[in-house]
Amino acid sequence: MKKLLSMVLALGMIASINPSVFALSTENVTIIKNEIEISEILKEKGLYDESEEVLAVIEIDKSTPEVSSTPSPHRGIFTKDIYVEIDGAYSRTEYSAKFTHNLPPGSFDLELPFSSGRILNDNLGLKVELFESALGYELNDSTTDKFSYDSEHYSYPFTVKGHINYDGEYYKVYDKDLIFDDYIGQISVERETGYTIKVVKQQVE
Repeated sequence: MKKLLSMVLALGMIASINPSVFALSTENVTIIKNEIEISEILKEKGLYDESEEVLAVIEIDKSTPEVSSTPSPHRGIFTKDIYVEIDGAYSRTEYSAKFTHNLPPGSFDLELPFSSGRILNDNLGLKVELFESALGYELNDSTTDKFSYDSEHYSYPFTVKGHINYDGEYYKVYDKDLIFDDYIGQISVERETGYTIKVVKQQVE
């Protein structure tokens, strides 16, 4: 019998306004069962724990339309005119699990929230609107989407751990001046791209 996690997750994790629901297709989900491949991907993401017997790793990727960026320093409203230069890109997986659930043998349902917005990690003491103007898109919005996932059956008691994946970009920030431009500092902007879910066999004492 399936153990429903969706109710728990909905109550404990999702806080959104008018969420839109997207159905998962097979191309959004990758299930890794091979022991060597499991070890490789967990080490790559910094999630490897030699004390765990991982039955499967489930990669859920969110397809998000690319934002068309049209940088243009905003003049006349703010105290500063800034512009940004791309300074590299990165991907990361949150080490701390967003959720952890211990379950008996069986299968499980997940309803997973995704923030579709782009998050500014450091505003350097400036107004967020300045960066929105320079980047050409809105930051720190609260829109949340949802995905649903039904697992296969597991014969052992198991633990489900969900870690959020992110893509991000670094930017150098400059204060535009009539004579020469001053370097202010570096910011990063990132968005959620999916989940890495570990299905771990529980140790029987």
